[in-house]
Amino acid sequence: MSGFKSPTLADIDKIKAPDGAVCPVPTEKGQDELSPSDIEFAKQAELETKEMECAVELKRQRIKDVEQDRRERRGYAYRIFCLIVVWLWGLAMIVMMDGAMMLDISDKVLIGLITGTSVNVIGLMAIVAKYLFPKNNNGDK
Repeated sequence: MSGFKSPTLADIDKIKAPDGAVCPVPTEKGQDELSPSDIEFAKQAELETKEMECAVELKRQRIKDVEQDRRERRGYAYRIFCLIVVWLWGLAMIVMMDGAMMLDISDKVLIGLITGTSVNVIGLMAIVAKYLFPKNNNGDK
């Protein structure tokens, strides 16, 4: 048996079970039991792993929330834009019809209509812009 070499402790540490798990290495006393400090270390490692998994899941949920917010904002912005276009188109038609003498609207009513519509459109756009582009310092809503 000249070719046989005794395994070292490093060789023993590398032994793996058939399922890929590391086999327990006997302690100095020759027992296969873990010491209380090893058990505490394993519990702490498991707790930290669960905390990291929870943190990852929380970040995934936040990403989904942000993506959903963007989709919803895009949809509402488009709808409000369409509403404003129709609103202004209707106002333009009323003014043109009054100018072509198809409608008989007094100047005071026409001024009130134009002023009120302008204020409503500017206010609606300001509200939409504030919602679509919120000012925040921490990256959250």
